[in-house]
Amino acid sequence: GGQGGWWRAAALKGLSEGLERGSESIQLSPAAQSRLIALLKAQLPEVRKAALEVMARVELSNSNQVQEAVRSASRMAQSQEAELEDRANATKLLGLDPTGSTIPILRNLLTPAQPEQVQVAAAAALARIRNSKVGTQILLEKWQTYTASVKEVVLRAFFSEPGRLHALLDAIERGKVQPWFLDRSSRARLLRFPDREIRGRARVLVADFANDDAKRQEVFKQYHPALQMSGNLQHGEEIFKEKCSGCHRIGAMGVEVGPDLLSLTKQTKQYLLTEILDPNGNLVPGYEEYLVRTSDGRLITGVLAEETPTTLTLRRREGEQDTILRSNIASLRLSSVSQMPEDSMEGMSVEDMADLLQYLKSLAGRGGME
Repeated sequence: GGQGGWWRAAALKGLSEGLERGSESIQLSPAAQSRLIALLKAQLPEVRKAALEVMARVELSNSNQVQEAVRSASRMAQSQEAELEDRANATKLLGLDPTGSTIPILRNLLTPAQPEQVQVAAAAALARIRNSKVGTQILLEKWQTYTASVKEVVLRAFFSEPGRLHALLDAIERGKVQPWFLDRSSRARLLRFPDREIRGRARVLVADFANDDAKRQEVFKQYHPALQMSGNLQHGEEIFKEKCSGCHRIGAMGVEVGPDLLSLTKQTKQYLLTEILDPNGNLVPGYEEYLVRTSDGRLITGVLAEETPTTLTLRRREGEQDTILRSNIASLRLSSVSQMPEDSMEGMSVEDMADLLQYLKSLAGRGGME
């Protein structure tokens, strides 16, 4: 009845968590499947959401009731007037269609013209379609359009199945996916993956990055003496204004394009030096540079500063930014790994680096405010 909705949701969540821990796939009886699908029309949204989570943990058999639910979800997922959470939940349901007929719809929902929450749901839905080469191909072909949240879901899906990892490595080998689209931790996971064949292929396909690391180590050696030097705070502040303030804000100084540096000032000088010389080594998700082509032919680049269900805002150095309607986006792709060039500190002496490090470390004690 209408009472006790909280325990219905809690019971369904507990069931979902238990099913997730299990090693065997569960096939429901027709009656149990019917009762579960009926819960998708429950009055309370938390019950509907929890029922969907249970459905994602079991094997659904095709039935008229399933197809009716899929048709209803298709309309909801593609409706621009529907609530965003309802659209996302409906999109998740499309990935449970046992016939696979919803794959073209999911492909259309995995585009920058859709709100990020819908894109995340579409990626997760495609990832749930096991043993689907078509779903895997779609996830690969859309790779360059992913924001950080979407890419996180996609990477999780690929690392969950060795077959998908082979498909990813095939795409890298053919030049369809560039190795630098994988962050350093993902490349490291590939090199340590339990499957020997995947490890071997990864060593070949990311060999160039190993060479880059060797060159980078030479730069680290050049600036290493700065770690032991006592720098000049005033000169360090001047270097920050010249080299860093175009993309980083500290207090009232600078522009927020790159990550907040205040969270790093309590780190060691060694850590700060690594972040300065190797900005792509530990890139904070959400600070990659994107390139948008609009429907009228304009090309706009920048860090994804803000998203709404209907717009994207790209921000660049010195605080320049553009807000673009999603309906006007013809294409979106990653244009590089980080807006901060790896040679941004070129021309700095060891003494200059010591002054910059000293200035950044001094901010921790002063709360980062000038």
